[in-house]
Amino acid sequence: MHLRISCPHCGNPVRLSEPFPLPGAERQCACGRALAITYPIGMMDKLRARGAKFEEDPRFLPHEDVVDDKPTVAIPGRQVLRLEDDAPPVSAPRRETVRPPQRQVPPPRSPAGGSGALAASSASPSPRRSRLRRWIVGTGVLAGLGAFGLVGLFTWVGKDLPGVEQLATYRPPTVTEVYDSKDRLMGEIYEKRRYVVPLDQVPAHVQHAFLSAEDANFRDHGGVDYAGIARAVLRNAAQGKKAQGASTITQQVARNFLLTNEKTYTRKLKEVILAWRTEDAFDKDHILYLYLNQIYLGSGAYGVEAAARVYFGKHVSEISVAEGALLAGLPQRPS
Repeated sequence: MHLRISCPHCGNPVRLSEPFPLPGAERQCACGRALAITYPIGMMDKLRARGAKFEEDPRFLPHEDVVDDKPTVAIPGRQVLRLEDDAPPVSAPRRETVRPPQRQVPPPRSPAGGSGALAASSASPSPRRSRLRRWIVGTGVLAGLGAFGLVGLFTWVGKDLPGVEQLATYRPPTVTEVYDSKDRLMGEIYEKRRYVVPLDQVPAHVQHAFLSAEDANFRDHGGVDYAGIARAVLRNAAQGKKAQGASTITQQVARNFLLTNEKTYTRKLKEVILAWRTEDAFDKDHILYLYLNQIYLGSGAYGVEAAARVYFGKHVSEISVAEGALLAGLPQRPS
């Protein structure tokens, strides 16, 4: 008696001879696959009833009887049964040479009431798991190449940038005031109307107004507001135009002091690199001090002190909350 199964990979028949393997044993196909053997529910009992032998089956008795010249097998607790006339004689078969199993694969459970066909499953990884492994490896490789490319790009762009050390000493051209012998102001001489004032002379409500209008996360980010960039990209994409910028106050300081105003991607990358370096070199108060004294606010006024004198005729330390809010709205549209 023998059984045939088909390999699920190559379709070649694999012949199983007595003694039949127990569930969980493995047989090798000609294609090199290791096939784990399992039986549908009730299949082993049916085979035993027909006199089939199984490897290392404790219920098999080591002797055979012959009834009417037909081989029969004695099974404990059962009567002597004759094999079907068309079944081949039961004899001591030659054992197949089996490759030692590489790993034990538990037999899958077969549904009740199956057709009685012998089931075989491959001991190799499933195709879905293999695809998942390949996808993970491919994603990791692409991520590594992308990170390597970004590092190379930023290294190439930042190799010839000016140093941020010059921001430590801020001495811009300012207004020259002319007074008479009685200490009365006669006039002013300037190319750009700017009065440099320390940060402690700028009221807190004026500082807060500029931070709210220009960079709400100024005290928290490291020079570049990535969440702000994402919001600006989404809004600009939704409106189909540039409706919102994403430059932080630190980026504006780097651009106004160290770069030009050309609108190119290379200049934007340089601005980002210089913003990181500025944050590493100076504290937030110094960066805000540079910004409030350097920013152009329209009508020839540079810095908050000049703007307060031009628009309200008073020093910046004297302006109200409403006047400070008006000044904070000017950098978007100085004209």
